[in-house]
Amino acid sequence: MENKEIVEYNDSKLNIRTVLFGLWTVIIFLFYYLDVMAFKNLPYAILGNIIKVPIDDISDIQKIIFIIPDILMVIPIFIIILNLFMKKMTIIWINIIGGFFYILLIIGKTIYVLMLYYPAFSVDIRYGIIYGIIEMSVAVLLIIVSIKWFKK
Repeated sequence: MENKEIVEYNDSKLNIRTVLFGLWTVIIFLFYYLDVMAFKNLPYAILGNIIKVPIDDISDIQKIIFIIPDILMVIPIFIIILNLFMKKMTIIWINIIGGFFYILLIIGKTIYVLMLYYPAFSVDIRYGIIYGIIEMSVAVLLIIVSIKWFKK
C-alpha cells in the first residue's frame, strides 16, 4: 500500500505535512522580519496620524495596536500544531483557508507599508515590494501544495 502523503524529491521523500509545516514556518519568519519589526519601529507621530489622537495619548493606544501583529503571528503557529494532529481533509481546508487569509493580509500589509511606513522614513520602497512578493509566493505555494494533496 502506497503512502499518498509523501512528496518525492530527487534526493529524499518528505511527508506533505512536513512540507506544509516548513511553508508555515517560512511565513512566520518573513512576517516577523518585515511586518513586526517594521510595525513596532513606527514613530509615535505616524501612529497619531493613523488613529487621529494627540501624541500624548498614544502610549495606551500603542499597547492595544501592538497586540494585532502578535495575534497574527499566533495563527500560523496554531496551524502548524494542527498539521500534526488533525485528519487529512480537515488540515487541507485549514491550510487553504489560512493561505488565502494570509494572501489578503499580505496585500493589506503591503499597501499599508508602502503608503505609510516608507514615505515617513524615506526608505527605498522596493524593500517592501520584494518582501511582499516573497510572502505572497510562499502563501500561494502553500495553497498549491494543499490542493495537490487534496487531489491525491
